Amino acid sequence: MKPAFKENNLTTGIYAGTFRAAERLGMHVYMGLEDAKDLDGIGIQYMEANLILETQISGI
Repeated sequence: MKPAFKENNLTTGIYAGTFRAAERLGMHVYMGLEDAKDLDGIGIQYMEANLILETQISGI
């Protein structure tokens, strides 16, 4: 999607859908994908602060 946004001069950010703490591994797997580097952010819900910090520290 990112190349199409750039090609059409769109400055809108691209965000992944909402991840829930109950399936925390889904977020880790998704953020580890090659295309995840093109994201501007992710949505999270019902997640403890330590899980957010763990994901941020791991660089995922």
